[in-house]
Amino acid sequence: MNNALCPLCRWPETVHHYVLCCTYVKPLWILVEKWMSAAVAEPVTVSAEAAIFLQYPAFKDQFHLRRLQILGGELKLAVWLQRNRKKSIRRA
Repeated sequence: MNNALCPLCRWPETVHHYVLCCTYVKPLWILVEKWMSAAVAEPVTVSAEAAIFLQYPAFKDQFHLRRLQILGGELKLAVWLQRNRKKSIRRA
Protein backbone atom coordinates (compact mmCIF):
# COMPACT_ATOMS: atom_id res chain seq x y z
CA MET A 1 0.00 0.00 0.00
CA ASN A 2 1.29 3.49 -0.74
CA ASN A 3 1.63 6.33 1.75
CA ALA A 4 -1.83 7.72 1.04
CA LEU A 5 -4.00 9.18 3.73
CA CYS A 6 -6.99 7.33 5.11
CA PRO A 7 -10.08 8.59 3.26
CA LEU A 8 -12.09 8.43 6.49
CA CYS A 9 -9.86 10.17 9.06
CA ARG A 10 -6.90 11.49 7.00
CA TRP A 11 -4.21 9.62 9.01
CA PRO A 12 -1.49 7.73 7.09
CA GLU A 13 -3.15 4.65 5.65
CA THR A 14 -1.73 1.24 6.47
CA VAL A 15 -3.43 -2.14 6.64
CA HIS A 16 -3.23 -2.01 10.44
CA HIS A 17 -4.80 1.45 10.43
CA TYR A 18 -7.73 0.87 8.12
CA VAL A 19 -8.61 -2.58 9.46
CA LEU A 20 -8.29 -1.86 13.18
CA CYS A 21 -7.14 1.56 14.36
CA CYS A 22 -8.98 4.18 12.30
CA THR A 23 -11.10 6.38 14.56
CA TYR A 24 -14.17 5.35 12.54
CA VAL A 25 -13.38 1.62 12.66
CA LYS A 26 -12.12 1.10 16.22
CA PRO A 27 -15.58 1.64 17.83
CA LEU A 28 -16.96 -1.12 15.59
CA TRP A 29 -14.33 -3.59 16.81
CA ILE A 30 -15.10 -2.56 20.39
CA LEU A 31 -18.75 -3.40 19.70
CA VAL A 32 -17.77 -6.82 18.31
CA GLU A 33 -15.66 -7.43 21.44
CA LYS A 34 -18.61 -6.50 23.68
CA TRP A 35 -21.03 -8.74 21.76
CA MET A 36 -18.64 -11.68 21.82
CA SER A 37 -17.78 -11.13 25.50
CA ALA A 38 -21.49 -11.24 26.33
CA ALA A 39 -21.98 -14.36 24.18
CA VAL A 40 -19.17 -16.38 25.77
CA ALA A 41 -19.47 -14.85 29.26
CA GLU A 42 -15.78 -13.87 29.42
CA PRO A 43 -13.74 -10.95 28.08
CA VAL A 44 -12.91 -11.17 24.37
CA THR A 45 -10.23 -8.97 22.83
CA VAL A 46 -9.67 -8.79 19.09
CA SER A 47 -5.98 -8.21 18.42
CA ALA A 48 -4.45 -6.79 15.26
CA GLU A 49 -3.45 -10.35 14.29
CA ALA A 50 -7.03 -11.49 14.63
CA ALA A 51 -8.43 -8.57 12.69
CA ILE A 52 -5.88 -8.74 9.87
CA PHE A 53 -4.82 -12.39 9.69
CA LEU A 54 -7.96 -14.10 11.06
CA GLN A 55 -6.12 -15.50 14.10
CA TYR A 56 -9.14 -15.28 16.36
CA PRO A 57 -9.13 -16.49 19.96
CA ALA A 58 -10.17 -20.08 20.55
CA PHE A 59 -13.57 -20.72 22.07
CA LYS A 60 -14.95 -23.86 23.70
CA ASP A 61 -17.39 -24.36 20.85
CA GLN A 62 -17.22 -23.71 17.13
CA PHE A 63 -20.47 -21.75 17.14
CA HIS A 64 -18.89 -18.75 18.88
CA LEU A 65 -15.76 -18.92 16.73
CA ARG A 66 -17.90 -18.90 13.57
CA ARG A 67 -19.92 -16.00 14.93
CA LEU A 68 -16.73 -13.99 15.55
CA GLN A 69 -15.38 -14.89 12.10
CA ILE A 70 -18.61 -13.73 10.46
CA LEU A 71 -18.76 -10.50 12.47
CA GLY A 72 -15.09 -9.77 11.76
CA GLY A 73 -15.45 -10.55 8.07
CA GLU A 74 -18.55 -8.42 7.65
CA LEU A 75 -16.94 -5.54 9.53
CA LYS A 76 -13.82 -5.67 7.33
CA LEU A 77 -15.92 -5.85 4.17
CA ALA A 78 -17.99 -2.85 5.25
CA VAL A 79 -14.84 -0.86 6.06
CA TRP A 80 -13.24 -1.81 2.74
CA LEU A 81 -16.33 -0.82 0.74
CA GLN A 82 -16.78 2.48 2.60
CA ARG A 83 -13.06 3.28 2.24
CA ASN A 84 -13.17 2.67 -1.50
CA ARG A 85 -16.42 4.61 -1.85
CA LYS A 86 -14.86 7.62 -0.09
CA LYS A 87 -11.73 7.38 -2.26
CA SER A 88 -13.75 7.30 -5.48
CA ILE A 89 -15.85 10.29 -4.37
CA ARG A 90 -12.69 12.31 -3.65
CA ARG A 91 -11.28 11.52 -7.11
CA ALA A 92 -14.45 12.64 -8.88
